[in-house]
Amino acid sequence: AMALVDVLDFLPADHPGRPEILSLVRKVCAGVVRHQDQDSGLWYQVLDQGGRQGNYLEATASAMFVYTMAKGVNRGYLPRTYVAPALKGYQGIIDRLIRTEDNGQVTLTQCCAVSGLGYGRDGSYEYYLREPIVNNDLKGVGPFILAGIELQQLLGLPMTVTAGGDKVAATAVATAEASVAPEWAMVPQILARIQAPAFPARQFAITDFGAATDGQADCTDAIRKAIEACSQAGGGRVV
Repeated sequence: AMALVDVLDFLPADHPGRPEILSLVRKVCAGVVRHQDQDSGLWYQVLDQGGRQGNYLEATASAMFVYTMAKGVNRGYLPRTYVAPALKGYQGIIDRLIRTEDNGQVTLTQCCAVSGLGYGRDGSYEYYLREPIVNNDLKGVGPFILAGIELQQLLGLPMTVTAGGDKVAATAVATAEASVAPEWAMVPQILARIQAPAFPARQFAITDFGAATDGQADCTDAIRKAIEACSQAGGGRVV
């Protein structure tokens, strides 16, 4: 879902593949809303098995779905009917999955550490439930922050805090401004430090390290050897 709305940032308006991506965004988000838990506003680890024993409300996908819908509305890819489910999902994360520790640190809970298919991962219900559940997994924390930014824009809220109102409110806002404004002011400086990686014009074919081409054999060892050789050579591309 995130990949769909993000790739549109890089496709020109006249790109022949753009209509198909837009159609997929709308199709995916329609399914996302259909499987949103009505009580919590969140999404289960196995989306369409909400009432099944062992299933749990999962943070990383919930954050990604909220981000996708909010950004989709902001960019005009989705109608504003998606505002309500996006807000409900975000509130669900705040109410049920965010925990403030004694030291003030904020923790995002109930993150599935990893999941995939192949090499013993059979895609069964039992498989998805036995993957580790961790806190503050980056594929959840990142989308949660991005979702907040998109919702801030969606609701027309200022991206920096300004003081106003009664004395108590002004004091609270001033405190927030002191902690928020400097970080936003640093954005150009941070972006200036980011440089696209440059890879040497070397290729390391996994077939040269023993990978089979039958689509059946386990090529993990060959891939590992190709990566190690690439690293020892100072970089390149493993293909």
